[in-house]
Amino acid sequence: MIRKMKLKKIDFKDLKFNGDKFKLEKFKNMKLATKTAVMISGLLVVVFVVLISFTINSASGAIGETVKAEFASDAYGNALQVQAIIDTADRTAQNLQDFLQITFKKNQLNKLVLDKEEVLADGTKVIYKQNATKKSEVYGKEISIASYSMENYVLETAYTAVKNDPNIVGIAVCFEQNKFDPAIKDYSIYISDEGAEKREPQSVGTYADYSKEDYYSVALSTKKPYFTNPYVDDGKTIITVSYPVIYNGAVQAVAMVDIDIESFAKIKSTDAKYKSMYANIITDDGVIVYDSESASDIGHNLNEFFKDKTEFSKITDGFAAAVNFTAQTIREDGRRVSRFLSPVNVGDRLWWAQTVLNTDEVYDDVNQLKMVMVLMAVVALVLIIIPINIVLKRMLKPIEGVVEAANQIAKGNLDIQLETKSNDEIGMLSIAFSTMAENLKLIIQDIGYVLGELAQGNYQIISEHIDDYVGEYKNIILAMRHMKESQNLTMMQVSQTAEQVSSGSEQVASGAQALSQGATEQASGIEELSATITEITSKIKTNAEYAVHASNLSNEAGKEVQNGSSHMQSMMAAMDEITNTSKEIGKIIKTIDDIAFQTNILAL
Repeated sequence: MIRKMKLKKIDFKDLKFNGDKFKLEKFKNMKLATKTAVMISGLLVVVFVVLISFTINSASGAIGETVKAEFASDAYGNALQVQAIIDTADRTAQNLQDFLQITFKKNQLNKLVLDKEEVLADGTKVIYKQNATKKSEVYGKEISIASYSMENYVLETAYTAVKNDPNIVGIAVCFEQNKFDPAIKDYSIYISDEGAEKREPQSVGTYADYSKEDYYSVALSTKKPYFTNPYVDDGKTIITVSYPVIYNGAVQAVAMVDIDIESFAKIKSTDAKYKSMYANIITDDGVIVYDSESASDIGHNLNEFFKDKTEFSKITDGFAAAVNFTAQTIREDGRRVSRFLSPVNVGDRLWWAQTVLNTDEVYDDVNQLKMVMVLMAVVALVLIIIPINIVLKRMLKPIEGVVEAANQIAKGNLDIQLETKSNDEIGMLSIAFSTMAENLKLIIQDIGYVLGELAQGNYQIISEHIDDYVGEYKNIILAMRHMKESQNLTMMQVSQTAEQVSSGSEQVASGAQALSQGATEQASGIEELSATITEITSKIKTNAEYAVHASNLSNEAGKEVQNGSSHMQSMMAAMDEITNTSKEIGKIIKTIDDIAFQTNILAL
């Protein structure tokens, strides 16, 4: 039996569900095409999210590493440029140191061989004679030929270096007292870039002036090369490379080369793509030698620009490793920055070329990639989901006809028409529904025909569509066949009982008539009458037994009728006729009882 189903439009105003239960009910009531599209879309979204997340994470890591490598390379390139500037100044100072040390050793100051000939650095040939002197170009005093030769070499070297190297803005040589020439107690030479152009040397000042400065005092005390921190001289911010000139274990002089901090401006410190990028040079103790972002920060210590001093320890820890490193810190203004540092060899110290930019800018490309990929995923999903919805609705539209056909079958209307345009599952479902409706229609018509014939007393009826009763339908034809046979047997028993009752009734009627005539005609034959009455009485008892038997048969017939009713309720009409027949039999029995009673009265 097909279960009757009702489909109706959902009125969301009548729904009292909340949360997930409401969503579940709403999802259950969606059309198959919409539900399928929603499920496929959800699956696609999950797949895309997983794929995009995996791709973004992989690409983000790769791009992030690429960007970091790019800035680490910039820092390394800056370090190389600074190293080249430092090395040039360092070589110049070292050359002066070497020359002066050799000169001190060779000449032992004022002790010369008589009439020695020597070619000066400018190509002039001079002959040194005992006690010969020449005027100092710096102080204008007469000095020994050896001292003059030393002065001349320093001046020519300084002129050439300052002119040819734009990074060098000054060269100086400062002597200990009485170590240059007895004629000049405090001797110092300084060639600035302007003095090199005009070939006008000048003095640094008295020993009291320059001996207190770091560029002299540190080299003097340590007897090692020294690079000063940045300081301002004559309006320029410079650093000085100092090399001590040592003879017989004592410092005789200090050769110095000044480097203009602006020379470091050549390093890469900007990028159109990264607006926050800047670069600086810092010493191993954190002093800022050069800063492209703010010139006012030069000379300050880097730790001044951290609220949390533990942030600065990230940098000092990197210093200890003495190799390229990267650190992320938070500045005093709250900006999170990424720092890329590369070492610069400065004498026996390490300075650091640092490239800095906001950390969020490092990941700008990553974020843009994320946005692009998410946008592409959304567009791809839209381009996939919309066609899927359209295709699903077209493909599943025939199901609406199948659903309508099912509703008509549930309502008892088997006259359905389903158009089949494909051989897929939906087409096969449509064919199956059409076949089912035709089979049901034939079976119902056949059942009506068989029951109608049975109601008219035709118990020899045979189904015209036995072959259509397949599967579970076979139980129907078997039940009808059993019911027909049971009803046929019951009616035969009823017929036989009725014949017996009719025969007994005729005998009773005949005996009564004979008795009545005998009583009228032979009033005197009492004995014969008594014998006849006795015989009649015996026959009446037999008739009574027949009546009881007929009543039992009638009851059995009623049971058989009930059994037949259990097989098919539609046979009730036929059974009602049987019941009416049974009632007629009961009336006959009652009539027989009345006859017997009258007979008894007559007998009396």
